[in-house]
Amino acid sequence: MKCPACGFDSPDDAPWCDLCKEPLRKQADKKPPVMKDDEKVPLPPPWLRAFAWGFLGLWIVIGLVLAAIALRRYR
Repeated sequence: MKCPACGFDSPDDAPWCDLCKEPLRKQADKKPPVMKDDEKVPLPPPWLRAFAWGFLGLWIVIGLVLAAIALRRYR
């Protein structure tokens, strides 16, 4: 196998070039593992997503109110 960086001829099973140490097998060459249908991660129920967004919104409102109180106090 020829090195794409320097053109040195390295063995076919070498992970990097023997001369310049450039990796011969790029990460893009690897295929992602294939998941079976029973290995897929289950999605949370819709009510849990709504609760999480509501909880986040509540904390944002609380933070804005506390910031407004702090700004009025230090004027």
